[in-house]
Amino acid sequence: MTLLSKIPQAIPMPALPSRWSYSSIYLFERCPKKWHLQNAKFDFLNGEKYPQKPNLPQVQGNLVHKLLEEWEDFVVEKVSKSGSGTDKQEILKNFSARERARALLKGDVANGLEKSKRANVKNLIGKVSLDECVQGFNRILERRYPQEVLRVKAHPNVNSSQGERRSGGEVWLSIDDPPLFGKVDAISNGQLFEYKTGKKDEAHFEQLYFYALIHYIKFQKLPLSLDIYYSSEDPPLYQLSADEEKIGETKEKILTTLAQINASIE
Repeated sequence: MTLLSKIPQAIPMPALPSRWSYSSIYLFERCPKKWHLQNAKFDFLNGEKYPQKPNLPQVQGNLVHKLLEEWEDFVVEKVSKSGSGTDKQEILKNFSARERARALLKGDVANGLEKSKRANVKNLIGKVSLDECVQGFNRILERRYPQEVLRVKAHPNVNSSQGERRSGGEVWLSIDDPPLFGKVDAISNGQLFEYKTGKKDEAHFEQLYFYALIHYIKFQKLPLSLDIYYSSEDPPLYQLSADEEKIGETKEKILTTLAQINASIE
């Protein structure tokens, strides 16, 4: 008997989370029933949610993101120590993308898959193409850092009142009103960056505005820029306008959706 066959016809009402991610709100807007199914907790799973089944594109995309996260932090460390600019080729000599990708695949990525009750970990790991992942990393790297001399301006990495990172790779941001959180692929000098390995999607733009809203409310400052880099799209870079009007529209849309979710639970 499969896990799917054990799902009761009457799906339990899910409890509301303390904070909302973009993916949760996006899912509800497009399919409320699927949102209920993914967030409901079942007795036959010992009070846990129904596990999602990861696929190969997700695994490879996750690996590229983790590789980019390591690169972002590596660059910040090297450039900050130099006190000025650092030659990109010199940094690349000390950053073996393939070796790091292999280590991440066997470590963080495999450990994450182990937590899924529906993942065939050995099968998925065996199908991952390190060549494709490294190529995707290099394409984004060339577009994100076209210059040969890398510079990072002095920027506080920790918000002393919140104890949270404000720059680097994979930065978590959260606010209480409205209750939102998200993980930005990279933040540098007030610029927000997202990296995508798939096809261009309007949802990617919505997601970056979602992060811009959190950033604006949290730090009381508009991001300097909002950039999306694609590893396989042409053009490879999309720059969005970080203005108060657009961020205000994003907030109103989110509040409307949260009100609909609350009404569906009551």
